[in-house]
Amino acid sequence: PTSIPTTSPVPTPLPTATPTLVPTYFTPPPSPTPTALPTPNPTAIPVPLPSALPSTAPTIGCGPGTYLNAEDESCIACSIGRYTDVSIPPWPTNCSLCPIGRINQKESSSECEACAIGKLSSSDRTSC
Repeated sequence: PTSIPTTSPVPTPLPTATPTLVPTYFTPPPSPTPTALPTPNPTAIPVPLPSALPSTAPTIGCGPGTYLNAEDESCIACSIGRYTDVSIPPWPTNCSLCPIGRINQKESSSECEACAIGKLSSSDRTSC
């Protein structure tokens, strides 16, 4: 190779099995600012930025059929005749009694079943 430009084509060297110290491509330097890694699914709830101050918000989430016990931040199952169907905050702090004409016969329910036509539910919503 020469440093003098030419007008005729110059053949490039053939590849060799021995590595060279000359880079064959340019690698850009890393970004000084970190970027969020992409995920296949969006987050259901935006994540708040961290704060140095304590928060009164619960640190756990309770699923349907349970409610948040605010004293110890635990999830408690709904009793028979009661339900919760909430799956996003704010988390319920108690379970609702099934509506009139509907019952629930198992703990941790997220819905109540309708009584047969012409039947009413008991006052505790455990039977028709």
